[in-house]
Amino acid sequence: MTNYIVSLLCAIVACVYAEYTTPKQYESCVTPAKTPGHCIPFRDCSELIRVFKTHPSSLTDAYLGNAHCGLQGVEEKVCCSLEGNDFDLVFAPDTKTNDDTTWLLPEKDFCGKPADYSHGESLDELYEFPWTALLKFEKHAISVFHCAGSLISDRYVLTTARCLKPRYLPIDGELVGVRLGEYNLNKEIDCAGTPRYRTCSEKAIDVPVVETIAHEDYNPMNNFNDIALLRLEKDVGFTDFVKPICLPIYPDVVNTSFSWSYLTVSGWETSNRSIKRKANLFILPHCDDAIKLSGLPANMLQQLCAYSANRSDFCRGDGGTPLMYFHLSERYWSLIGMMSFEHSTCGPDVYTRVTNYVPWILKHIKP
Repeated sequence: MTNYIVSLLCAIVACVYAEYTTPKQYESCVTPAKTPGHCIPFRDCSELIRVFKTHPSSLTDAYLGNAHCGLQGVEEKVCCSLEGNDFDLVFAPDTKTNDDTTWLLPEKDFCGKPADYSHGESLDELYEFPWTALLKFEKHAISVFHCAGSLISDRYVLTTARCLKPRYLPIDGELVGVRLGEYNLNKEIDCAGTPRYRTCSEKAIDVPVVETIAHEDYNPMNNFNDIALLRLEKDVGFTDFVKPICLPIYPDVVNTSFSWSYLTVSGWETSNRSIKRKANLFILPHCDDAIKLSGLPANMLQQLCAYSANRSDFCRGDGGTPLMYFHLSERYWSLIGMMSFEHSTCGPDVYTRVTNYVPWILKHIKP
């Protein structure tokens, strides 16, 4: 009997030893930096555990979303690099800029400011989001408005690269300018309020575009790096109806991923183009549903996926439509994303993650 027990204990020890010494077979995968990796539980990837502890959540959440490769039960699996430096390879190109051009951007005590109503009336439709812009296309003296953008300084509008040559234009026109200070395209002067406190806007202005700058790595096949700058012909004079929005250059925005939170979108829907609207959208941690619906890949390092629980709020917005965050304590809006591509089913939609492209923007703007 004693010999039997000894033999049994030896067998158990041998099994345990074999389990911890035999190399595990993991599924191969490709990391966000396009290097070989193994699809393993997050807790087993020492590189990502280190990164998670030492880098801001805006970078780690985006990277982890893109490194997601499956589930093991309820535990998330990630594509862990065999070399151990994948995170650095992904973010190294975008962390440096040669010249400091932040002085060309307005300070946050001026940009992104919400409307200040003198009578306390709700006149949001006229005063709210005065940085929203419409892109103007023209051919043979016939013009149409298509796509949106955001005024980020007195000389630049930020939009998406795919809006420089949209696929579905009523005319085969060229981008010639932007319209600022617009609310209702069917009216020359917009008015709102009560009979006692009635307010009318100034006439919208059309400003010629003299230079378009698309991201050099923009891929129209999958809409990666879908971002572009429009340089205006002249400095824009700011009014109550024409103001710039803040870029996400401050730490409280850069270090935030916005997953599981609500952001605000404002612009003109393709199905109801005449009037500017707004809605609150829920930011998803992954873009799985968007991938299934569009057939296109999503890159969580470069993109955000947003969804409206009430689909009547905002459906099928223009490309370039701004996705914004309101800083409650300091009371200003910053530009977090821009509509890249949408679905006929009203979402989820994919937005270019502006926080990832601040170095690129600063590199290309000039006095």
